[in-house]
Amino acid sequence: MESLLGLGVAVMIFADAVVGVRLLALACRTRALPELGLGASLVLLGALGYPLSIAARSGAAGSPGADEVLLATAMACQNLGCAAMALATVATFRPMETTARSAAAVLAAMLVGSWVVQLATGDFASRPGASAAYWVGLAGRALPFLWSAAESWRYHAVLVRRLRIGLSDAAVTDRFRLWALSASGVVCAFAVFTLGIWSGVDVAASAWVLAPTSLAGCVSGVTLWLAFLPPGWYLRRLRPTRTG
Repeated sequence: MESLLGLGVAVMIFADAVVGVRLLALACRTRALPELGLGASLVLLGALGYPLSIAARSGAAGSPGADEVLLATAMACQNLGCAAMALATVATFRPMETTARSAAAVLAAMLVGSWVVQLATGDFASRPGASAAYWVGLAGRALPFLWSAAESWRYHAVLVRRLRIGLSDAAVTDRFRLWALSASGVVCAFAVFTLGIWSGVDVAASAWVLAPTSLAGCVSGVTLWLAFLPPGWYLRRLRPTRTG
């Protein structure tokens, strides 16, 4: 059971690390914000922050004080990653809208403010959900992915309509669907984690929390990989079938 639960986590971490690094390398060439924001988000949240938080909550640092420092570091990485996700969403879908930029700034302020308060009050040593600052930070981490998923589903619907009349590319259209699924998987993982906290269980050990979270991580990782590093066989199935 533990190996199955860890599989989804491993798939997500691996996909986030590989795709994130490749996007950051692309951003170095293009100097474009969407690649930079998304790449930074995947590396900071999925490849660094998430595994560090798992280690901290499992006592890997060896002492309560060290685990607290490790968790604070993990949450700093996660918060920076989620702020980068908000930036990537604005840059990709609403680059000219002041309201969208303001929303991203509010999310960033939530993340910074909650982390500072948690650090100052020693909240990182407490169980998840013990303070208002924790909930502000959790909302600040989940909302950028919910926003990105909603924007991707909306734009995918637009591209599907265009595809029917030959004004869109099938691979590009599918890429938005895949990213929407990946971001939705992260949102589902946040939702299950939140339910676990509300129920009072140990979220680092409860099977009913870890199992759906692992499944969501597997879905998120696989769809992320197909969106940005699709194999040839997958791209071929998107080509229109010639008849006659």
